[in-house]
Amino acid sequence: FRSAVTLCNIALAAGNLLLVYLLARRWLSDAPLAVWLAVGLCVVDNSFAVWAVLGLEVHLLAFFMLLALWASGSTLPQRRWILGAALLGAHLTRPDAGLFCAVLLANHALDAWLEWRRGLRAEATARVAQTLTAAGVWVVGYGAYFYLRYRYYGQLLPNTYYLKLGGPMDAWARGIAYLHGFLNERAFAPVLALCAGLALRVPAIRALLVYNVLHAAYVVYVGGDFFAGHRFFVPEIPQLALLSAVGAAELARHANSARSAELLARAGISSQHLVGAAAMASACLLGVVFQRGVVRGPLQGEVLTWGRDLTRQTRLFRWLGEQRLAEASIATCLIGHTGFYSSARVIDMCGVIDPEVARRHVPNFGKGKAGHEKLASAAETLAKHPTFIVQYIIPGDLWRYG
Repeated sequence: FRSAVTLCNIALAAGNLLLVYLLARRWLSDAPLAVWLAVGLCVVDNSFAVWAVLGLEVHLLAFFMLLALWASGSTLPQRRWILGAALLGAHLTRPDAGLFCAVLLANHALDAWLEWRRGLRAEATARVAQTLTAAGVWVVGYGAYFYLRYRYYGQLLPNTYYLKLGGPMDAWARGIAYLHGFLNERAFAPVLALCAGLALRVPAIRALLVYNVLHAAYVVYVGGDFFAGHRFFVPEIPQLALLSAVGAAELARHANSARSAELLARAGISSQHLVGAAAMASACLLGVVFQRGVVRGPLQGEVLTWGRDLTRQTRLFRWLGEQRLAEASIATCLIGHTGFYSSARVIDMCGVIDPEVARRHVPNFGKGKAGHEKLASAAETLAKHPTFIVQYIIPGDLWRYG
């Protein structure tokens, strides 16, 4: 099962690269170097590559968002249904993807209004129909899921929302450091995406730029994530690669304008020189991003740092499962692979599946390790009579037992 999930995730990553290529060709048909820059920025990104084999939601979310972008500019008759299904898939994958859905559809509505004002009534009507159909698929589908989930759990939002955001919090400092770490790990190459503002005439690029600015602000507000590799930004890596390529192409177009060409000619610089310099700069950029990712990315921070420890844990939990201890329970914060491999009842100490812990208020909320600030006390855990307790040490020695 684990191998199947990993293979599916690798296939999704390959699909994301294909969609990046198709979108880049659509927007940059006259700039082939920029097309390959977009693909290359994904390939050399350590987080993009490593998270493709770690089995979480990031590549699935990236796939649905890229598919929605592709469908929104497609000429296929079924594009409105594909767009709606992609938006629904994105929102079901992670709740905060609702922001992407809202921005993309709002941009469609803005385009329809602009077309109507220019007298393009038929085009505006077709765009309104496409937007309403896609919105209907998204809203009805997610509404049905939301209703069923609420009936089952009795709460409006997932338990992890209350765990990570419930209560008065101030995580701005942690979030700014998280954003700075993401940019710094890539030698600030994603900042090039802001130059895509020169191409706001392209509707999809406008929507993509607005969404990524808003999403970055949201991630800063919530204080980021504790996983190495900036998991909250991984689904946006292909989008930032596309925006960066568009920004680079726009800068090149301005450099090749008649006025710029005249100034460069006076300096003895030809267009061939510019193309060569751009190719060399792109190669250097890709090399720097790759090198910094190897040193600072999740390969080092997640796989190599924790790989042996997780392997030992897996062996332990497999062994416990083989003992077939009746009514055995394990108290731990590592609830995922603990229950999967041991088949024992898991007692959560970090509130991920414990509504009482997730809803409590803690002092200085937002200043500690993201997602690990609300903890069950030793007394609360022992009151549930666990058979085993996995030792868990919080940095700063907030508490420990084993």
